[in-house]
Amino acid sequence: MSNILFISPQPLFGGAAVANMSIAQMLQEDGHVVVYNDEYRGEDQYDELKVYHYDIHKNPNNRNENLLSVINELNSKIGTVDCIIWGDVSIFIYFLSALKKIKKMGIRQIAVFHSLCLEKNIKTKIVEYVVSYSIKYFDYYVFVSDYTRKSWSKYRNIRRSPSKLKVIFNPMKAACVRHEVGKEDILTLGFVGRFSDEKQPEKFCALSKESTFNLIAFGEGPLLEPLKRQYPDVSYMGLCKDAERIYQDIDVLVMTSKFENCPMVILEAKTRGIPCVAPNVGGIPEIVKNGIDGVLYDEYTTTKILNAINDLVGNYSSFSQNCIESAESTYPSALVKKWRELL
Repeated sequence: MSNILFISPQPLFGGAAVANMSIAQMLQEDGHVVVYNDEYRGEDQYDELKVYHYDIHKNPNNRNENLLSVINELNSKIGTVDCIIWGDVSIFIYFLSALKKIKKMGIRQIAVFHSLCLEKNIKTKIVEYVVSYSIKYFDYYVFVSDYTRKSWSKYRNIRRSPSKLKVIFNPMKAACVRHEVGKEDILTLGFVGRFSDEKQPEKFCALSKESTFNLIAFGEGPLLEPLKRQYPDVSYMGLCKDAERIYQDIDVLVMTSKFENCPMVILEAKTRGIPCVAPNVGGIPEIVKNGIDGVLYDEYTTTKILNAINDLVGNYSSFSQNCIESAESTYPSALVKKWRELL
């Protein structure tokens, strides 16, 4: 078994942070010693996973020295660090000298790619290029969907190392409570995500003007307050980190994102038997089987989204059961074997 330092600097709590913690917890339960470090996260515990707050990335001074110092400290506490898993590839630009030294130390390094940079400008292009350059210091790059792998393969340095590229979905534990819907119930549509441009929450909220469904939304962000005023019939619940609380009232998860890679909210919903209506973009078609455990739509119009919802509602019990069955492919028991091969 390996001694693993899992580095996850996530200033914004979202799907990538949850995915990183799920991966770390899966490896810990498999018998590995995992030091999960997120200096931005206030909590010291996530389920059975302890969260450490070593100063690695947050302080802009001496980042490389900080990282090497933490490795040396862990070597004396838990034994030799065998592997470092990086949960955010965009920070490589700050650690190039440390990456080279870590490779010489014989420590295995794995990077987890959740997406390309969200913003598209000169700065992010430079960051992506440096990330693609740094592949020579790594043993494996893990992509959370084949769509993510293909997106990064536009860089030659990544294409030239096919043996290092692995696609492994985000792991998701089985839910303790499965969702049930009464035949006479008015269904509740749910949105779970950041209220920001790339998630397009206004597409979801607009459904309140054209349907009789109940609408409930979880999340926060810059678009929240304007949408509250424009669509007052939606129940806005704010940020909630308790998955059981979120999904207890949702019958159909509705996604309206411009793009996604391996969205945790779909995996969380499926384990509870909650089907999803989502756009046919990014890595979503890899985890939602259209017409089986969810419905995909191709145009972001209220009519198209409502048609997809009605297609699902007409055979809800079948969709719900299929969700529970297909969710097993992303359980830790199904994915941990792929991670063992990398460690």
